[in-house]
Amino acid sequence: MRQSLDNLLAQIARESDEISAQIVSTIRAEVATYGDLPPDLHHEDVRQSVAAIIVGVREHRLPSPDAMDHAREMGRHRARFGLPVHDAITGYHIGYREIWNVMLARARQQQPDLTYDLAQEVTLLWEWFQRLSSAFSNAYDEERQSLLTSQLAAGQRLVRSLMDGATPREQRDDLLQILGFDPDGQFVVACAALRDDSDLVRLNEILGRSKGVAYSASSPRDTTVIVTQGLGSGEIVSAVHELFPQAALAIGLRRPGSAGAAASLVDALEGIGHAQRSGQTLIYESDWLLSLVTADEDRLRPILAVGVSIADEHPALAETVDVYLNSRQSITSCARALFLHPNSVKYRLQRWTELTGWDLHTVDGLVRSALVLKLGSPGLGGVST
Repeated sequence: MRQSLDNLLAQIARESDEISAQIVSTIRAEVATYGDLPPDLHHEDVRQSVAAIIVGVREHRLPSPDAMDHAREMGRHRARFGLPVHDAITGYHIGYREIWNVMLARARQQQPDLTYDLAQEVTLLWEWFQRLSSAFSNAYDEERQSLLTSQLAAGQRLVRSLMDGATPREQRDDLLQILGFDPDGQFVVACAALRDDSDLVRLNEILGRSKGVAYSASSPRDTTVIVTQGLGSGEIVSAVHELFPQAALAIGLRRPGSAGAAASLVDALEGIGHAQRSGQTLIYESDWLLSLVTADEDRLRPILAVGVSIADEHPALAETVDVYLNSRQSITSCARALFLHPNSVKYRLQRWTELTGWDLHTVDGLVRSALVLKLGSPGLGGVST
């Protein structure tokens, strides 16, 4: 009967290409992330595994050093292409399951008594699985850790290069490519106030689940920089707040190329200070004026000082001006929102103009008033109404 089993295994070995293709299809159908592994590479990995296992069972021996090395290389392949560890190992399990199913099905088709002889090989096959899956997992972990270390280093270099205007474009582009970005694509860069660098690995895992490409690294300014491609502002906010719901966040404008990434980082850096003070997310696309002002608040403080002082001394006036500006400068809407008579609103607005010298009917008066009320920062002494 052993000869019959050898003949069966020899036949399976001759059909290893077709069997491997079926196994690959099954794995990719059951584990979606295997779609990130190139099909040709996946097929060759499985083909070599099938051939090694069949030979091992025929010769009734444990895995050779070459078979162990191949299992390790398979683990490294899956780490390099970013497959989650659970998915990578699940795919490996499926491969062994399908190899056994093929052996069993062929034995039943050709000679039912062969199933008994085949069953005697279960212990050997299990030992193969245990040894090779252990080598596979260990190599995956080692490669993943190595990749994380090199990516963190590349991320730090990328942030420094984006902040340093003297860095050659070619160097920035190389770093972007290392991290999986298209240097000629569109970038949105954000800054977040996170606790420490240990948060970066967890944040990058969350960002890695997104539809685009994103990577975070710490910056010399005690903030975390998040470089993204293919993500909108809402997706960036969701990723950061999944980890830290209260994290202050500033998001730059979407800009093209590595030079655009550097400019988007400037946008975010200009806004992160106000985001930290106010506890609000600042998005440059809509909050660009506020970002520009807060980035240069020391120089603007003398210009806005009188308004800050009046707002502090007369909070009711400041509140009325704030509601008026947010009511499209409608006296009626402002009065309704504050439960006041329209004449009372008119009086308060006139009083604000008298005390500050800022006429709300002019662009200059409107902008000065809006900035004092909107900033609400200790740096400018503003108010939050």
